[in-house]
Amino acid sequence: PEWSRHVTIAHQTKDLHTADYTQLYDFLKYNQKEVDELKAERLAKIQDPLALMTNSNNPYASPAPHQDQSPFNQ
Repeated sequence: PEWSRHVTIAHQTKDLHTADYTQLYDFLKYNQKEVDELKAERLAKIQDPLALMTNSNNPYASPAPHQDQSPFNQ
């Protein structure tokens, strides 16, 4: 998702068959600051244990049902 915008811009501004590696490198280097910021945001989310548990699909991360709500107590 983050790279889709950069790929679109690169594709629109350069014919990839004729662009040399230095042009592509310069384009990527120009946008490196934004890429680093996106990586830092992602890393901050991963390093926060509560955020990691909230966003995970781990079945053990969800709260256990209260005893009154259990279908076995009927």
